[in-house]
Amino acid sequence: MITYTPDQVRAGGWLVTIYKAISYYDVDDPAFDAYEAAILAGKAGQLLSSVRALGQIDGKKYEIYRRIAHLKSLEANDVALRFEKLGILEIQWDKTTDPPAIAGIRSLATTKAEVLAAAAQLFDMYRPTDSARAAIDVLDATVHIPVQQSQIMTALSKRGFRSDSIIAATDALVSLELIARTEETESGEPLLYNPHVFNESAQDAYKVLTALSSKDHQHALQLLEHVRTKPGVPFPASADRRIVSLLAKTGIIDISGIQLKSGVTSREFPTAPDVWGVFSHGGLRPVSKDLIDDSKLLLNSLRYGELYSLSGRGRIDSPSVLIGALIKRGQVGPATAIGEDYPLPLARGIVSITESRMHPGRFFMELRKSDVAEAVRDVLEQNAILPAGEVATPEILQKGGGAFHSPEHMRIKRQLPKELMDARDSLAFELRTYRKRA
Repeated sequence: MITYTPDQVRAGGWLVTIYKAISYYDVDDPAFDAYEAAILAGKAGQLLSSVRALGQIDGKKYEIYRRIAHLKSLEANDVALRFEKLGILEIQWDKTTDPPAIAGIRSLATTKAEVLAAAAQLFDMYRPTDSARAAIDVLDATVHIPVQQSQIMTALSKRGFRSDSIIAATDALVSLELIARTEETESGEPLLYNPHVFNESAQDAYKVLTALSSKDHQHALQLLEHVRTKPGVPFPASADRRIVSLLAKTGIIDISGIQLKSGVTSREFPTAPDVWGVFSHGGLRPVSKDLIDDSKLLLNSLRYGELYSLSGRGRIDSPSVLIGALIKRGQVGPATAIGEDYPLPLARGIVSITESRMHPGRFFMELRKSDVAEAVRDVLEQNAILPAGEVATPEILQKGGGAFHSPEHMRIKRQLPKELMDARDSLAFELRTYRKRA
């Protein structure tokens, strides 16, 4: 079993996001030299994601998946050796060649969380630059609430980052549109925020938080911690509804509700907006609204079954365990509550519900939309919808002797933003200065 920490999973998610954003451009451009470790970790994460559920695959299929992940042969061999050392891959070697070739592999990382944690571990092995490491911390610091740029500088400086590395990382992330920067706040201080979470509401969210009294501000932070650590769990009765309303209106928290039966009080289930697929944006296509809406509905229904369903009817002990069983086995049950507490997932076609022949009045829940269930599992286990790998089967790739070209390979590469061009061109100026002094 692979051991990992939630911080490694989160870092791996950011690394894949950074790589996806950079892959819009020429990843070999000198402007991205400082992010070489992040690029390799992102590619390796895509490779692992593609093979994680396949079990043993032979060397020919491995070569196809390696190419799909845009890993050069020498890069891939180095990645494979490091993953083998970390206990992430089992490798079979063909020792009849010189040097030995990979004859087959089996991924021991079988979940998305394990894949992302492995990418983060690989990233650390490549001795990443300060700018690449700072980029992860900047993304993490700006995803929950808008933050003053000076606060980012102070926080990361205390963690040992140099000022120039923090500035370089921040500027690169803004250029790649992974974070956004306001022109000015009322105090003349720029705000940094995740545009996929806050859109145009960053200044409003910041003003709401800073306008609160010290006591209310502390209570708001406690509510934010609640939604980050307990997604979908209603606020306790002691929560100040005035603060809850403010946080919801400004988009700092996300509240959805369900009402199952006539006369039953509607229940509210809060989450943090960033759990709904921020890692999967990465400068590319967003998570679909249907997937997000269906995932919220299923999560709310599971929380309802956990917190409000009566004992003896099939009350949910652990939504995480239930959703894992639903994904693995395709169905759960039978239980009385399944036939009464889940009409909304049934109406949306997320699940189907059938009565047990052996136990009349008790029902099975059968999964129909696996992507929705997997998204809810990710939110319950890792507080975020984790990036999905782009998988193409070798059979499809080899059909007709043709070649597979991923969307990244086929799209026209963008021209670098001016800020990144300037960073790249400064290398030439440094070289010119050096030669002049020689």
